[in-house]
Amino acid sequence: MYQEWTTFFSLLYHAKVQKFEVKPKYAVILEDLAQKLNFHWYKTDLLKNNIIIGEILKGFYQAQGYYYEDPIDKDVYKNISIIKQLPQIKKLPKKNLMNLKIKIARLLPKSIIRFLKKLKNNL
Repeated sequence: MYQEWTTFFSLLYHAKVQKFEVKPKYAVILEDLAQKLNFHWYKTDLLKNNIIIGEILKGFYQAQGYYYEDPIDKDVYKNISIIKQLPQIKKLPKKNLMNLKIKIARLLPKSIIRFLKKLKNNL
C-alpha cells in the first residue's frame, strides 16, 4: 500500500510539475491508483487545475517534510504555477554562505580543497 501511495504522488508530481501537459496514460494510471487507495477526493478533472494540484502536492510535501528543489537537468520543464505553492528551502544570504565556506575550508585538508576546486572548474 505504501508503495502505491508514494507512486501516486510521485507520478502526480511528474505529470503536473515536470511535463508541459499530462499524458493520457498518466491520467489513467493516477485514476487506477486513486481507486486502489480509496482516494475518493481524486477526480481526473482535477488535473486541469494547477491551483488544486499545487495544494494537494503541498500537503503531501508538508506531511513528508519535503522541500522543492530545481532539477539538476535544466532542460526539465517546470510548472511554475504549481512550484510556487510547494515548500521551498530557505537559501542562506550570500554573506552567511561565504562565512560558511571559509569555515569549511579551514577544516578541510588542502588536498581536498584543491580537488574540489578542480572539480568545480570542470563542471
